[in-house]
Amino acid sequence: YDISIENTEVEAGSGSLPLEKLSSVAIVIKSEIKVNDLSYKFRMASFPVLGYIKNKNFYIDLKAIPDYQEKLLLASIKEILNWDK
Repeated sequence: YDISIENTEVEAGSGSLPLEKLSSVAIVIKSEIKVNDLSYKFRMASFPVLGYIKNKNFYIDLKAIPDYQEKLLLASIKEILNWDK
């Protein structure tokens, strides 16, 4: 896996016409496996993580992760990427 941090913009608002863009930061994961399969693994993790796919990479935008869930996010990343093995 190749993991990086990127500055991103997220859209605020509702429906198909977001009202504004907000600066954020995302964890970006490049993988040998299909990005759709990686996304599925994160959704099925012990602590499910929703991200998005862009340019064949999986993004976890940190604007969507409250401070009190940071440890749970790290646990899911370790689980999916098999870092404890």
